[in-house]
Amino acid sequence: MKLSYRSLALLVTVLLVSSFNVVAFAGEIGLEEAIAVGLNHNSDILDLQDNLESIKRELKQLKAEDDWQLDLTVDGYANELNFDDESSDVEFSITGSRTYWWGLTLESELYGTGNYSTEEELSNDETGLKLSLSQNLYPSIPTEREQSYINKELDLQVAQKQLEEEKEAKIITWLGDYLNLLRLKEKQELAVQQNELALNNFKEVSAKQEINEASEIDILTAQIEVQQAQYSLKEAANNYQQAKKSFYSQLKLNIEDELLLNEDSDYLLMIKDLARATELDLENKSRLLDLGIANSVEIFENCLEQQSKKDDLKWSMADDKPDIDLTGSYDSNKQWGVGVSLSYNIFDSGKQRLTEETLQAELATLKRKYDDLITDLSLELDQLIDQLKLNENSLKAKELSLAKASLEAKIAKEQLKIGLIDDFELKEKDLSLKEAKINYSGVEDSLLVNKLELIKFLGKVDFRGGNQIEKRD
Repeated sequence: MKLSYRSLALLVTVLLVSSFNVVAFAGEIGLEEAIAVGLNHNSDILDLQDNLESIKRELKQLKAEDDWQLDLTVDGYANELNFDDESSDVEFSITGSRTYWWGLTLESELYGTGNYSTEEELSNDETGLKLSLSQNLYPSIPTEREQSYINKELDLQVAQKQLEEEKEAKIITWLGDYLNLLRLKEKQELAVQQNELALNNFKEVSAKQEINEASEIDILTAQIEVQQAQYSLKEAANNYQQAKKSFYSQLKLNIEDELLLNEDSDYLLMIKDLARATELDLENKSRLLDLGIANSVEIFENCLEQQSKKDDLKWSMADDKPDIDLTGSYDSNKQWGVGVSLSYNIFDSGKQRLTEETLQAELATLKRKYDDLITDLSLELDQLIDQLKLNENSLKAKELSLAKASLEAKIAKEQLKIGLIDDFELKEKDLSLKEAKINYSGVEDSLLVNKLELIKFLGKVDFRGGNQIEKRD
């Protein structure tokens, strides 16, 4: 089938437009997607994830070390004393051992030895099986590996809590940075309009000067306004670009991706609804502090460290008691036996006492640190509440400023109609109104971030699955 020139041109045009659309939108990334990328690639989060995985591997290793261990040993000897007397001896053994965490230790050995220089002597080899066991009866304490495993499990709980807390903190920080980017972009756009207004005003004043309707002072004033507007534009552009680079760096975003700045994104609206729906009784500080203590990662870690030291102290004191073990052995070629083993360290030059004193001192230090953490949390709560109230007052002031700017813009339109002001002054009022709206929104953003920080401090939300926020009961 032949295509006409017009049909071919139309087809090429459609393909070009389609490919352009793919290129234009392939690199766009929204807030929720950006946060998901950050949670998967941020260095601080990855470090904590690596630490968590390292602890998991250590736990598996401790488990594996107490599972069956098998060793094979083979020794061969070839002796040639003279041409008439040749012999060849082979010895082998397979040993196995396993320790159970309730104090039972099993050891086994399958062995063999013989002279294999002739087929007749092959049948004279000696093989056998040895078994031995030891069961701790007193004192009943975990084995060293089990103690290590118990302490490492506590480390795992802390690492999981730290990772969750870091993700929550990052999400709130990134939300604040995103909102800041949005405002900086608005300020840059406002600066562009202010610069255009200043340039247009300078042209008009210059034209008036040519017909002697503007003085030299008017020209200088217009020039100053242009310089100030250009400086403000460059400053706004620099602030936006620097903030954007920082945001991309923190979240490890591809520099070629275009971040969509949308104040009405579903994710952002969901967070605002969550913050709005979360009721906080700021006057009941004791209740808020209790919630903060229950949610604190530092308090959680301190309590687990205290528990670990208490366990170590208990086990150390038990080590000072006599060890009583039930033992047994079996040899397939010889005999079997059962016995009781008693061991006791009569004198250790004070080593046991020094170990216990060290553990007690470390436990006392942790208890003092716990009290300090409570004090720090109380101060942090005060700061969060004070900042929240401060931003609420600031929002009221910005609301009045916005109402004033809105009224001035409305009055300016009426004044323009009756010739009291010119078009330049009306545009100035309109831009002042836009600036007031940006400032008001900026304080709203700060208030939202402050409330999210307080909600996080109290443990009022879960950031499940990374960037999914759910309200806690």
